[in-house]
Amino acid sequence: MRPENVLFLSACGFVGGVISGGLGVPPLFAFFASLLVIPALIRRLRFAVIMGMAAVFIAGNLYYALDDYAYRSALRAVEHVTGFEGRLVDEPRRSLEAQTAKVDIRSADVPEAAGSRVYVRTELHPELSYGDIVRVSGEIIPPPSDSYGNYMAKEHVHGTAFYPEIEVLGNEANPLFKVLFGVRNHLQTILARLFNSQQAAFLSGILLGDKDGFSPEFLEKLSVSGTMHLMALSGLNMTIIVFAALGVFSLIFWKRKRPQFIATFSLVALFVAMTGFQVSAVRAALMAFLVGFADMTHRLYSPHNAIAFAALVITAWNPKAPVFDLGFQLSFLATLAIIYLTPVIKRLPFLKKDGVLGWRDVLAITLAAQLGVAPLTIINFGNFSLTALLANIGILAVIPLLTVAGFLVAFAYMLFPPLALLLSKPIAFLIDYVVLIVETFAVVYLPFNPNIGFVAATLYYAVLIWICWRYSPALTAHEKRPN
Repeated sequence: MRPENVLFLSACGFVGGVISGGLGVPPLFAFFASLLVIPALIRRLRFAVIMGMAAVFIAGNLYYALDDYAYRSALRAVEHVTGFEGRLVDEPRRSLEAQTAKVDIRSADVPEAAGSRVYVRTELHPELSYGDIVRVSGEIIPPPSDSYGNYMAKEHVHGTAFYPEIEVLGNEANPLFKVLFGVRNHLQTILARLFNSQQAAFLSGILLGDKDGFSPEFLEKLSVSGTMHLMALSGLNMTIIVFAALGVFSLIFWKRKRPQFIATFSLVALFVAMTGFQVSAVRAALMAFLVGFADMTHRLYSPHNAIAFAALVITAWNPKAPVFDLGFQLSFLATLAIIYLTPVIKRLPFLKKDGVLGWRDVLAITLAAQLGVAPLTIINFGNFSLTALLANIGILAVIPLLTVAGFLVAFAYMLFPPLALLLSKPIAFLIDYVVLIVETFAVVYLPFNPNIGFVAATLYYAVLIWICWRYSPALTAHEKRPN
């Protein structure tokens, strides 16, 4: 078996095992089930390969079980805590009325709670910062038994202290992350000076994946119109950043691919860290890294191996991500659909020709992504819209321009503020255009939200996989016939 197929099957087996653990499948049952399911899904595999995949599958299942045991043990300890000292591990999220900090507990009145992580929600003053050492007195409320509780589990947060007594004792920020978060805050400050509040929030969302500046009403409009994905650091955003960085470093390191590669992806890694290691950004950065590595080493790039590798890395870092992180699920499903379903859709006669501003390509990509995430959107949000295609066609063509222009105007402000103010005018016009599209399709929309369950969603994806397997030119003969 080729090494690339070993990587692909091992990654799929491990991630599948983690998901089975998250769904509550016992390890022994998972092992025997994998021996039956793997040969049914992938034919012509040797017995040794089947046993190897089953072993990796059970390893993933056990990996999740160990992580979940540690999480639940910390939950039980935190329930009885009334006072603790800890350190802020990220910049607090601020709204108009409060700030919410993520705090790692160093010591507590219940010793077993040391090493746990909690949210602390307080008034806006005193203003907290990344790295602050705080002493907190108050009750810790355990995570709720709903989707937000699942989100807290994914973040490995064990409870929330609401408006406790809090005292700042000092600051022990990591120097690198302090600089990165400082750059992020400075960029947001520049945008706030150049644009009105809604424009600055929108541009911050596109550039940094930050939604804190939006009102709940506008977030609802993004959701209803099917354009919420614009506020996530997707493959489109990361591709623009990678090409921009590569263009700069190509001039600095003329005709030297290795330094270009190292410099580009060091910068990309710092950007991903600065924006909080969002799953969509990590996934896109890992896949872009493999594209660059393949080019530098003169090897073939395999999309399905790249996706499997990205899923493996994220799952190994956080085994709860594939189960509880809707962003993980939507990001990977949309990416798979764009890679394998888009070529099928583009075989339709009216999509074979080029369109103005590439609108036919945008239509095919958007339709593929929407079809890829439709069941999850319907089940989790209940606001799948048939008019989202039109909204995205009207918006996606200008998003690359806004991304590049947003970074350029911020850089121009640091050099010569009057020039940045002048450049901000056409950018503001484009933002207002995008906001108008969002608000229009939040009112004029065609909802399609049938009552579907796990079985219907599974059948839907089975049909979609068969269509891609049968008609997508992205699946080469080599990919269709694993050795």
